[in-house]
Amino acid sequence: MNIEPMFMTPLGVNFLDGIDNGSLIKYCHENLNPNGQSNGLDNNIQPLKHLADEVTKNVNHMHKSLGLKYSQEIAFSWCNYGNYFEICKPHVHSHSNSFFVAVYYLTDSDVKLNFQNPISHIEKLIEPSLVDEYNCFSKFEQSIIPKKGMLVVHPSWVVHYVDNIKDDRMSIAFDFVVKEG
Repeated sequence: MNIEPMFMTPLGVNFLDGIDNGSLIKYCHENLNPNGQSNGLDNNIQPLKHLADEVTKNVNHMHKSLGLKYSQEIAFSWCNYGNYFEICKPHVHSHSNSFFVAVYYLTDSDVKLNFQNPISHIEKLIEPSLVDEYNCFSKFEQSIIPKKGMLVVHPSWVVHYVDNIKDDRMSIAFDFVVKEG
């Protein structure tokens, strides 16, 4: 029997070369609030412009690879340092009509980025006692361990969160919107 996925949720992962992580770390530290996040960043100034251009190029490659029309542009970006409690709770990015979320990791971290399966209640539909080996058809969560230079792109509507573990994890996140025309 031929078995194939019926519906799929895209997840893009790439390592970016030529990014000045040291300057970006300094830039983020200069813009952080006491809670470990920054307000909106200006993607048109260095050192952020080069990263924003590379992330946009990767997001639009993924967008086109999925057979979608138009392109995407950055609506909002911010720095994350440590694990501000809001990002440790399962959440989506529904503000600004966000379509994709991109996260670039400035440092290695043991704090996982976790995604929940968008199939509602799969953990109740497929009881753990029934599973011999978890795979894309049966698992409730998928996790990524961030590495320095890693870019992760996912749909904004996928529920995600980071582990609530004290860490010096530093990332820059971007919300993208579709730009018609």
